[in-house]
Amino acid sequence: MTRKLLEQLKSDESLSSIIDDATVVSEKCSIPLNVTSPVYSIRSHLGTTEVNVKSFTRDFTTKICNKILDEMLLRFPPESMTVLIGIDSLNPKSTRCLEEKLLLHLVDHYGENTLQINKILLVFKVRKYKLACEVANEGNDESGIVVNLNPSHYPNLMQLFHLKRSLPVSSAEAERSFSTIKRVKSRLQNRLTDERLAELCLLSSERDLTKKLNIKRIIDIFNDKPRRVALR
Repeated sequence: MTRKLLEQLKSDESLSSIIDDATVVSEKCSIPLNVTSPVYSIRSHLGTTEVNVKSFTRDFTTKICNKILDEMLLRFPPESMTVLIGIDSLNPKSTRCLEEKLLLHLVDHYGENTLQINKILLVFKVRKYKLACEVANEGNDESGIVVNLNPSHYPNLMQLFHLKRSLPVSSAEAERSFSTIKRVKSRLQNRLTDERLAELCLLSSERDLTKKLNIKRIIDIFNDKPRRVALR
């Protein structure tokens, strides 16, 4: 959706609309809408020359949109978008929940042999699953229906649910985890064992867990350990 909007911004109609809106705002605020560009010779600055606003806006918007599109393609390649859209079809709260076309795209991305899923059997099981959900919930929302049905009757569909659970939530979450490791295992604490590092990183990442800890009890346990300097 965002890519389509960026492509539309580069059209002449969108650019004209942007220029018209900018002109109205500039007149209300008494801000001149004159764009100047510096003129240079080989060694000195000769002055400025006025630039055509429409031409400047068109070139500027096109360059910015192309830059954003390139960055989006780098961060969100089509292969990853296929996975994200397919995973959305496994979300009970999504309007595209259990959409057969999206599920088949997800299977094609990973491969039938890799997932050990038969697409024809998957479509049949999905339709049977939806019918069983309607009967079990009497047409209500499909969230929470898994507990009412036997998962062993839908192995292909359960395989996709297991696939969804195995995928990372986002790249930002992984980046925050690495930042936490760098913050915890500093130069002053570079001798931490893997077990203690994992525990400290967990507490640093999941701040809500620290509210359930008894700080006084932790201090007492730490104080009871042998050391050369007495704390109390």
